[in-house]
Amino acid sequence: MSNVSYKPEPSWRREQSQRIQQQRSGKKRQKSFKRATRILLGFFIFSFAFWLVSLLWQNVSREKPPQKVQEEKTLPAVPLLFSDKELRQALEKLPEAKQVETHIPLSLYGLSLEARTTLDPDLQHRLETYVQQAEAAGRGRPELLSLVVMEPRSGKILGLAGSRSQVQGGDAGVAFTLHPAASLFKIPAAAAAMELHRLTPDSPLFFNGEMYTLYKRQMTQQVHRQTNRISLKEAFAKSVNPVFGKLGYHDLQKSGLSQYAQRFGFGDLPTGTLPVPASSIQLSETPYSWAEVASGFNRRTRITPIHGACIAAVIAADGILPPVHIIEKVMDADGVIRYQESTAAGRHAIRKETAATMRTLMESTITSGTASRIFRGHQRDRVLSSLRIGGKTGSISNDARDIRYDWFIGYGIHPDGRKIVVSIMVGHGAYIGRRAGEYAKSILSFWFDPRRISLASDSKTPTEKELP
Repeated sequence: MSNVSYKPEPSWRREQSQRIQQQRSGKKRQKSFKRATRILLGFFIFSFAFWLVSLLWQNVSREKPPQKVQEEKTLPAVPLLFSDKELRQALEKLPEAKQVETHIPLSLYGLSLEARTTLDPDLQHRLETYVQQAEAAGRGRPELLSLVVMEPRSGKILGLAGSRSQVQGGDAGVAFTLHPAASLFKIPAAAAAMELHRLTPDSPLFFNGEMYTLYKRQMTQQVHRQTNRISLKEAFAKSVNPVFGKLGYHDLQKSGLSQYAQRFGFGDLPTGTLPVPASSIQLSETPYSWAEVASGFNRRTRITPIHGACIAAVIAADGILPPVHIIEKVMDADGVIRYQESTAAGRHAIRKETAATMRTLMESTITSGTASRIFRGHQRDRVLSSLRIGGKTGSISNDARDIRYDWFIGYGIHPDGRKIVVSIMVGHGAYIGRRAGEYAKSILSFWFDPRRISLASDSKTPTEKELP
């Protein structure tokens, strides 16, 4: 028997069946691959289309707001009547000298307008004459000069003129510049002492040393045989620095000085139609600096001559700090009135009773204080004798000590109720020329002179048309 084993060959049918199954499995895999490829390709196409649509939508969304803004700029809503703020913004675009004219061309919302100002032509001419005289004064010509006249209750500027040594022909812009306030700040300090600490004009106060110095050793409360006793009224009239320094140092301190500085308009832009810079004040944490501020014995408290008129107006107008107006009426090219005499009221700075008491202090400056020599004999003057006149003087040098500031702010009140306030600032150079109080006295005499021809009332011309 043979040892070779026999292996039968695989069945042909089985091989065929296996081959067919393999072919079918390959076709299934191909179909699955093609199906997955189509799904991925569809997802990619859909994602790309979604991204493209989103991008286009974002571009459209970004473009819409500028189109609206452009449409609003192209077609602004023009108000029938203009506000104080709109006129003030229009004036800000003009040079300061152009803001002080009887007629001012303006442009608002694309309209050509004409503004008639509150300036009194006769008074304005008189102030400009004073400026011409100052510029022709030779060695007595001032380095700086500003003359401001205001109606206290309404804040209307009745006259405004000025000069500086580098300019010939006047420069009204001096009234818009800041200068050391000097003793003018004794007005807010005195009002604060009366309202916060119940001082009266006759309240006794004490100081050691000279009247017009301000040393740290003068801040002592010690009273001895050489200590001077003085009333608040007399200290104000004679502008006694150590008295007000001690009030700031011991009584008012930083909080009281800051409060009443703000009440009198320091640090705030004045409201109204005339754009005026804000006056400034600096208060540190040291008591001696409070003494410097309260007495005005510093160069850091700075005001504009226009603000000086506002401070005097608070006293003359029963405690109201007025807005500052220079526009009386605005008309368009068709003669339609677009603005007429603002009715905006001022804000309360001090109580009415305090303002009345402050008038007692300021009038003592004229009769027995620092302005008494200039106003000597005013009780016998044909015009001034009928007026109540009050004021406050101030004097200080600049940092370079080449300009001596000479201030007078005050008021004149007629028995028939008419009132004006004046703010005069003279920056004397090497020689002292005409004093600030002398300008104020001349202005009061001119304005209240019964022989002065009154201006005709602001009657309407046939071309003027009132808005309904």
